[in-house]
Amino acid sequence: MKLSNNWFTTVSETENGAMVIVCGRDDLELYARSGKFKERVEIYWKYNGDSRGMPCESDARVMEPVQDALQKAMEKDKLAILTGVYTGDNERTWIFYTRNVPAVFFRKTSDSDLYRKRS
Repeated sequence: MKLSNNWFTTVSETENGAMVIVCGRDDLELYARSGKFKERVEIYWKYNGDSRGMPCESDARVMEPVQDALQKAMEKDKLAILTGVYTGDNERTWIFYTRNVPAVFFRKTSDSDLYRKRS
């Protein structure tokens, strides 16, 4: 199975009326039907948003390389897949589906670029 990097984006809102940008991954049918990715993992990043609850430019610039590193580490061996990203209401949420949380997800994040010193 080849994992595409095709995404859709839409705008939604929370129950309290805050705007949320929803990014979802397309072309996941084969992975869903495989039955191998049964465990859902959500990673939350709280931030001090603007008046609409969206991240400021500097926060957004910091979040992007974190997302890239997480996605690269998780999807390297297709043991976990990033399926959605929600941004708004002073929070970004990354949604992954994985084969096994303790054995795969935590090991992969500790081995990722997130924990390497940056110059």
